[in-house]
Amino acid sequence: MSGASLTPGDEPRSRSSPLQVLWEPNFRLLWVGEGVSTLGTQFYLIALPWLVLKLTGSTFTLGSVLGLAGVPRALLLLVGGVLTDQFSPRMLMLASNTARLVLVALLAVLVIARSVEIWLLYTLAFLFGLADAFFYPALFAIMPQILDKRSLQSGNAIVQGISQLSIAAGPVLAGLLIAMVGGTSVDTQSLARGAALPQKAYELRMEGIALAFAINALTFMVSVFTLRAIRPRYAEARKTELHSITSVMSSIKEGMLHVWRDSALRTIFAIAAALSLLGEGPVLVGVPVLADTRLPEGPAAFGIVMSCFGLGSVLGIVLAGIRSGSRSAGQRLYVLLPSACGLMGLGMITFGIATSTFPIALSALAMGGGLGYTIVVLTTWLQQRTPAHLMGRMMSLMVLAVVGLIPVSQLLVGAMLELSTQFPFLVAGVLILAVAVWAARTSNLRLTGPIQAL
Repeated sequence: MSGASLTPGDEPRSRSSPLQVLWEPNFRLLWVGEGVSTLGTQFYLIALPWLVLKLTGSTFTLGSVLGLAGVPRALLLLVGGVLTDQFSPRMLMLASNTARLVLVALLAVLVIARSVEIWLLYTLAFLFGLADAFFYPALFAIMPQILDKRSLQSGNAIVQGISQLSIAAGPVLAGLLIAMVGGTSVDTQSLARGAALPQKAYELRMEGIALAFAINALTFMVSVFTLRAIRPRYAEARKTELHSITSVMSSIKEGMLHVWRDSALRTIFAIAAALSLLGEGPVLVGVPVLADTRLPEGPAAFGIVMSCFGLGSVLGIVLAGIRSGSRSAGQRLYVLLPSACGLMGLGMITFGIATSTFPIALSALAMGGGLGYTIVVLTTWLQQRTPAHLMGRMMSLMVLAVVGLIPVSQLLVGAMLELSTQFPFLVAGVLILAVAVWAARTSNLRLTGPIQAL
């Protein structure tokens, strides 16, 4: 059985429970490993911005550190897709998670030893992004190798559901951990009174952040163990061999031409890129600054908002899994994409004008719900539509469309936040609403039915 796309007659019709895919041992291992490692990654994603802010107090530095991680990710994603098609997705995932385990463990040691410096954070962020570039294409490409095509949407929903549940729980746990171990409120009050305790305050904060990084390292260990145990059932023999840089570039070109010749794919990739440019910077850079400067709960508010994104995504993903046999994935995209863009645009505007945690968290919940449902449907549609020998390259191109512009978004938002905490959110919200209107008016999204793979 291959990961080739479905013909119309092959579309899922089963009314069996989506949870039946959990009987597949390989799928269970992937599900557990990804859920645990994603939970740990949330500790990293909360601790790193807080560490940069506490070391430098600069929003531009925060944006540049986070943005630097996206540079190798964007530059090498397509190479990661080629290697996924040439070798084993499981092999690339295992190598990537082993590298990230070493990096985040090193970061925990440096923080607890009070040896962390900003240049080290730039270096480790770059290396972390390098490992990411080889992980994400393989993650999406491995699913058709462990599940038959009728189970893909249920499998995508369950894996992304546990990941989003981890995203929902992880940030609030990490924020509370840093706040409690770091003694944020006491430190702030002491410093405001001019008390001579700055070094103690620094040490307490560093202990909480170091613990968050250590937890992430432990979760990567779990993922490495589960990946080593997976044995794909539907892997195909590789059709080409890579002998030189020229052959790598030719493989990348083949994948890009496949997208360019398909008007529906071109449109969807363009929408994904626009949402990444306009939305990722405000969330990843703007929300921690917003929590630090406008919301009274500080790091706990940061965790609450990010957890609401995750919880909303869980709800959307669960709904997508329940409806996995109702209609083909492509039949829903022309409605889902404009709707998700509309929710995201309105949510960004709320982030810009709200002064308390509740409306911001509620908006994050709604945004996460719309995106979670849409991502499951979109991923399944792409897996069904893509020829098996192009699966890794298609997934790398989609991930590139999503993450390729994140560094630019983060740098721009980091610079704008030096002037105003409202401006980046309001601009992003208005422009995303414009994308929603365009997506609703274009006819290309009505051409998203499944096609026969060549």
